[in-house]
Amino acid sequence: MARLLTAALLCLLPAASASSPPDYQCDEQPPSAFDPIHLASGDISATFIAYGATTTHLLTPDQDNVPRDILLGFDDPVDYCAEPSHPYFGATIGRVANRIEGGQFTVNGETFNTPLNENDFDTLHGGFFGADRWVWDVAALTPSTVTFTHTSLHLTRVSLAL
Repeated sequence: MARLLTAALLCLLPAASASSPPDYQCDEQPPSAFDPIHLASGDISATFIAYGATTTHLLTPDQDNVPRDILLGFDDPVDYCAEPSHPYFGATIGRVANRIEGGQFTVNGETFNTPLNENDFDTLHGGFFGADRWVWDVAALTPSTVTFTHTSLHLTRVSLAL
């Protein structure tokens, strides 16, 4: 079991890198990465983009039955890639959710280093190239659901149904 866990962790985390953020080449992402995907069910609607399998809008009626967007986010979908502060608005988080203190952890006596992407202090939400930076594929789409999939660099298939 411990060997399997070590292998899983190795597949889940990107290699360590410098602490300064890389160039995410937002202008070189496929155009479909930022195309809106609209879903609706009853009086609730949502909008997603494939970049980060990100929820960009969630509209629901207020007390006066006026649809209101209740998510924090950007007006321009490209900002989910380009915004330097990268607040993870609506993004799919991974491969690690939360923080790896000091960008370092140990499994079975072996120490692994991860990129320090939060104030040069720790690794937040999978580092510089976590799931929030992947361009996901739309595997299935109905008027009220979307299923995103992504094959990582280590050939681990990830699916997310919303």
